[in-house]
Amino acid sequence: MEEKNYQEVLRTAERELASLDVQAEHLERKRSTVRLSISVLQNMIGISARKDHTLTDAILTVVKAADGFANGPQVIDRLRTMGFPLDSAPLRASVATILSRLVKTGDLLRSVDHDEGRGYTWRGFVLHPSNHDVYNFEVNAAQAKIRQDQSSTHIPPK
Repeated sequence: MEEKNYQEVLRTAERELASLDVQAEHLERKRSTVRLSISVLQNMIGISARKDHTLTDAILTVVKAADGFANGPQVIDRLRTMGFPLDSAPLRASVATILSRLVKTGDLLRSVDHDEGRGYTWRGFVLHPSNHDVYNFEVNAAQAKIRQDQSSTHIPPK
């Protein structure tokens, strides 16, 4: 096989991987939204939450399920609806500490540029290598398709 053929096979594989990464990220966000809904509903009807669900896991679930960035107070409010007793200042401080740690480990990204001040978002699976235009193009195309699919299946509130 010539080098040109290898390059074409490589580009095809990169496009496929980019598309799969976007799909995996979309699925993980959707799974987190459903996990969050289940936790809130369990709390509302008095079913105790899973015992293996740590505060860190719950914070990741909340941030992954957020539409865009979530700030500290928003995360705390969601955790309360999930049944976490965060009425004391030390527990609320623990949430802030965990959010900062998740930023340091690369699981979350922090922004200070959005409307409500500092916020957090899940890093996701899709990395955007600056030197890979083909990869970025495919990621953007796959993300646009997912947004289109979401908007076509959106059921307006009553």
